[in-house]
Amino acid sequence: MNVTLNAFVLHSRPWKESSLLLDVFSAELGNLRVAARGVKGKKRSPLAGLLQPFQLLSLSVNRSHDYYYLQQADLQIPAPSLSGNASLCAMYCNELLQRLLPEHDAHLSVFEAYQQTLERLANDASPDPALRQFEWHLLNDLGYAIDCLSTRDGAPVMAEQHYRVHEDGVTLAASRDNTCFSGQALLAIANEQWQQAALEIKQIFRQLLANHLGDKPLQSRELWLAKIRLQTMIDHNDEFSEREQGEAER
Repeated sequence: MNVTLNAFVLHSRPWKESSLLLDVFSAELGNLRVAARGVKGKKRSPLAGLLQPFQLLSLSVNRSHDYYYLQQADLQIPAPSLSGNASLCAMYCNELLQRLLPEHDAHLSVFEAYQQTLERLANDASPDPALRQFEWHLLNDLGYAIDCLSTRDGAPVMAEQHYRVHEDGVTLAASRDNTCFSGQALLAIANEQWQQAALEIKQIFRQLLANHLGDKPLQSRELWLAKIRLQTMIDHNDEFSEREQGEAER
């Protein structure tokens, strides 16, 4: 059965001698795995250049038993200009889609939100609001979001109070510590005001997502931490060199 899909390649890896196995996110069928035969090696197919992340493709695939096989790929919208932090953030979105969405289950609103997020990551000065919007959309679509306007007991969330976040809602914190969050942050989430209490909102979403991502670390987060460590080393070496130079000039 031949099917034409509007899709993004989330990830690819070698398969057999000259082929790739693609993790694809499509508007019509959600996540699926597609075998692209003969696209690498000595007789590299021109399709190989198209099968890259972050660009919208039209994929013609044929299903045979448990596999989809790529027949044709055409570019619809080129990948937005993503570099540096924006590229890592887009990779993070890809990992969320791979890890959280079931296979062969369409999520059209998530597909549209993902496409909008890529554009925002390419154009916005800060990636954080775009990421929080995407995370919140994904949590809501999958039924993992929590009520940020009231507690599990039905009491309204108050900006000046502090709360503990659980998988099924929030409870009023009897005492304040670093495991609870402000009512201001919860109300900001409810109103999608991502600039307010931004660090707390990031921590809340990380906690909610961790309940469903499992124990395997996200590669994008590991790369982000490695980048921070490298930059810290560079800054430290620069500071040390400047100090040495200053002492030599005395």
